[in-house]
Amino acid sequence: MNLNDLVDNASEIDSQIEGINKLKQEKARIEKEIFKRLVEEGERFDNPVLDYCFSLGFSGKSRFDILHYINSFFQTIEEKKERPILTMDGEIPGETGIISDKCILRIKKLGEFNHRELYVPVRKVQVFDLSKNKWETWERTDIFITPDIFLHPNKTSPNTSLYGRAWQTDYSDDFFAGGKPKEKTIYVGRTPFQENQDVKIKKEIIVPKPSYF
Repeated sequence: MNLNDLVDNASEIDSQIEGINKLKQEKARIEKEIFKRLVEEGERFDNPVLDYCFSLGFSGKSRFDILHYINSFFQTIEEKKERPILTMDGEIPGETGIISDKCILRIKKLGEFNHRELYVPVRKVQVFDLSKNKWETWERTDIFITPDIFLHPNKTSPNTSLYGRAWQTDYSDDFFAGGKPKEKTIYVGRTPFQENQDVKIKKEIIVPKPSYF
């Protein structure tokens, strides 16, 4: 191949790259338009997975980058009805209960904006009180799911282990003005409490099993 042919090939590749970049820009524009129509204008998708995913506001990623995390979570919750769910804030247990139904979305009005919040319906909601080192029973019938597990996902999420399926955050590549928050974990189907009578956290604190086990 002579030098002129090499230049022609490089030029063709450059044109293709430019075309791909234009397509990416158009995709980003369309995603912003969908977000605006959902959050600002109050439209909704019939599919709750799409409705939740495209209503999340964040930069630097396409909604399609996180769609499979959300879809997997919705499916798992539906499959694991009558099994436990447990949220963790770092090493500290948060809320737990028995899954009673599929995921639900609620619209929360903040001014003129229609934000979606994701909840898992549960029975026997219990919240861990670190100051008392005990589980407190609450009257609530659902657990709020932080969007961070989708917006800042650990690359291994959802992983499957002895403790069922786990969705975890990874804040290592993100900047937070007030310092990085504790990593979040949500166990679905099984939890560490089913393997042990109690669970040790912070090396010196023993957390007792929730009463539903």
